[in-house]
Amino acid sequence: DAEADGAGVRVACSRPGRMTVAGRTLEVGPEDADLTVEPGTHTFVVEAGGLRFVGALEVREGTRFVLRFDPVERYVSWGEEIYGSK
Repeated sequence: DAEADGAGVRVACSRPGRMTVAGRTLEVGPEDADLTVEPGTHTFVVEAGGLRFVGALEVREGTRFVLRFDPVERYVSWGEEIYGSK
């Protein structure tokens, strides 16, 4: 499948906002939003709930970097999924 040949970012946020990563911007909210990116290290910015989260992530070929934001609780979590794993 196409995902297995690339890399991606999946993001969800408890409040509506927007995320910029790899020069692209997408709207974020409680539902997962997916973005295909080139493997490598990327700077990201998430703006939601009056806060701005700034960081860097490394996405490897065949993986998805998963980010969860909650500006109310000032909570951020992240992890990595391998495409095709459950």
